[in-house]
Amino acid sequence: ETERFTPVLGLEESLRADEEMKQIFGLHGQSAPHAEVIWTTTAQEGGRSASHAASHVHFNCDPPTMNSVLRRVLGADDNDPIAEYPVALACSENRALGGELELTPELEWLARQGLLDAAAYFGPSLSQPGAAQPNVPSAPVLPIPAVPVTPPASGRGRWRALCVGIDQYASAPLSGCVADAQMWAETLQTLGFEAPTMLLNGAATRSAILNAMRELVTSSRAGDVVVIQYAGHGTHLPDVSGDEAGEDSPDDEALCPVDFESGAFLIDDDIGAMFAQTPVGVNVTCFFDCCHSGSVTRVAVGPSQVAAPGEKARFLKATPEMIDAHRRFRQAMGAQRSAPATRGPATMHEVVFSACLSTEVALESNGHGHFTLHATEQLRAGINGVSNDQFFRNVLDAFGSARRQTPYLDCAPAARDLPLLQPLGSTSAPGVGALSGGSGGTKREMTAVELLRKMIEVLEG
Repeated sequence: ETERFTPVLGLEESLRADEEMKQIFGLHGQSAPHAEVIWTTTAQEGGRSASHAASHVHFNCDPPTMNSVLRRVLGADDNDPIAEYPVALACSENRALGGELELTPELEWLARQGLLDAAAYFGPSLSQPGAAQPNVPSAPVLPIPAVPVTPPASGRGRWRALCVGIDQYASAPLSGCVADAQMWAETLQTLGFEAPTMLLNGAATRSAILNAMRELVTSSRAGDVVVIQYAGHGTHLPDVSGDEAGEDSPDDEALCPVDFESGAFLIDDDIGAMFAQTPVGVNVTCFFDCCHSGSVTRVAVGPSQVAAPGEKARFLKATPEMIDAHRRFRQAMGAQRSAPATRGPATMHEVVFSACLSTEVALESNGHGHFTLHATEQLRAGINGVSNDQFFRNVLDAFGSARRQTPYLDCAPAARDLPLLQPLGSTSAPGVGALSGGSGGTKREMTAVELLRKMIEVLEG
């Protein structure tokens, strides 16, 4: 919740303090005809009304709770046989440390993969002498050294990029985004890219950014490599198209162009519709150094954290005025509104590296974004033989065990092992080829993979 002491539907004291909730759930001493509350933990271990969850985060990995939910969904009674929740998938110890810390599913997954030292990340020892500290470079190392890479061979396509950086916002200005865009441009050119298209400060309007993205993507052909980089504010806004219904968040994720105060946000619907036009065989890779960007080309949501002195968070909380302007802008677009589409990892045409998880904020200090500093440092070290997944892990390691923001890779499963910033070979990317219009059989296989992935996410909590 964004405010302290916000009433929570699953919290007993919140229910008992609300007269309407007490009436709905029969908390006045009289049973309710259509609602029931099961207070955890219960004495019984089975049946329709059992729960041994010790906290909210344990409900969806507590076998008695999940078995009770299944019985109610199936209409089964206490004695009917069911396929019980696997004990092997019960809540792990990573969910709570010393009874004080609860990890989100994203962070728990990172801990299980050995990519997150939860105790170092969250523990109180961070403030003690000698404890691990976040690895934040104090300044970029310039000039950028030449990297021994082979330029694109003739006939192998073009390497092109768009770099966007916005510091001069009318409200909540930043101080490292233009420098970030310039650093990305210089770094990409050492890798063999053409001089990138630059949109800085006042030039980075919504129409300019979207048109530049669209031109770059749609004018590409098989064998081309495209990079889109953005450094600036991000936000989330109420969904006005209805396409987020049933998703993890009722909100649209948005980048904040310099003219956002007129309602000219660049929302996930806009970006997703543009990437849906990606020609077959084009490698599109994005680097987003902004807040809540973990799934910015699909959807993400989460609370922000407080920046330390000398740091700025690249996130704007949507005000009523911003929301009203957004609604008016979308209404004025009318039929020109981007058509919403189902967006999941298996249907993504692009590879997206983001500055942080949806539960964190992207930070900047000393004239640069922390993600930009670490990511460009890894690129300057060389990319030959480096996959998308390995680059993600390298950047993750560069932040250190006490990191306060966790980079995120969002892409089709088949794209994780593809070479970073390299042309898509005719046989190297069957999954990505299918996403851009490959065979129907491969599309069905990707749909099955995505379904299994989502099932695993649900089971893991």
